[in-house]
Amino acid sequence: MKPILIVCLCLVPLGIPAEEVLAFLQVQTNSSSLQLTLTVLGETDSDTQRLDGTISLAVDCFAPLAAASLRDFQVRAVTNFDLQLSFGFLGALSGSLNGLAIRHGDPGPHQPYVPVIGGQITFLAISNVLDGSATYQATGAACAILQNDSLPCSDTILLANQPTSPIDELSGSLTLTNGVLRFVGGFVFGPLTLVAGGTLSGVANITASGPLQPCLQIERTLNEHRVRYSSAFHEFRLERTGSLSAPVVWEPAVAKAVVDDGTTVTATFQTLTDNMAFYRLALSP
Repeated sequence: MKPILIVCLCLVPLGIPAEEVLAFLQVQTNSSSLQLTLTVLGETDSDTQRLDGTISLAVDCFAPLAAASLRDFQVRAVTNFDLQLSFGFLGALSGSLNGLAIRHGDPGPHQPYVPVIGGQITFLAISNVLDGSATYQATGAACAILQNDSLPCSDTILLANQPTSPIDELSGSLTLTNGVLRFVGGFVFGPLTLVAGGTLSGVANITASGPLQPCLQIERTLNEHRVRYSSAFHEFRLERTGSLSAPVVWEPAVAKAVVDDGTTVTATFQTLTDNMAFYRLALSP
């Protein structure tokens, strides 16, 4: 008698529980941006640039829209920021931020899970570090004010050396469609204190998406077996093949019964003593 062999074709990264999977979301540059505002001596100027980068989320592959853990993130401005401040007869201050990147200051598997409520999720108190540099040049009385603070009238500041405060929250919507996990949200950056008591703050708007691997769970009794997966993958269909030898032919898995309770889909099959079967979830044609 040949035993039935049922395979879950899913990817589970090493070092995390079997029910947990990592989703790597790519920041979409055409719909993601960071607006920076520089404030010095009561004058302000703003500039907005596009972002790229990645966000890494851990989710339960059997309940991917119930909760998520923020494992890592980094966003980078694709071009430089240019900021100009005029103080009238007191002079001017110009500055540029080159290669600005904001990234998670404390990534790792210890990050807590946060519930998804009404399709919305909020990660709190996110430590962060900066990369890139800020170059400035002051003229007139603005230069004199800097010199009174023992600061040069022009300089380049390495942003990695600047202390940062935790990002209060990274919040937005989390959806799963056709096996693609999508986050749309943002965060408020800063204020970061710079020269002459000046501050730099910003608002980031982020759209990021990436594939999420579905998982299968198998339960077998003497005469039948049940294949379970998350209802969130409702666009997928369960397929079966008798062999993984080429050419592999996958066919719809016709179950005795299929029950979807809104959280889990359970498909029940008769177990044949001389049958070998492999299962997978595939997008419906």
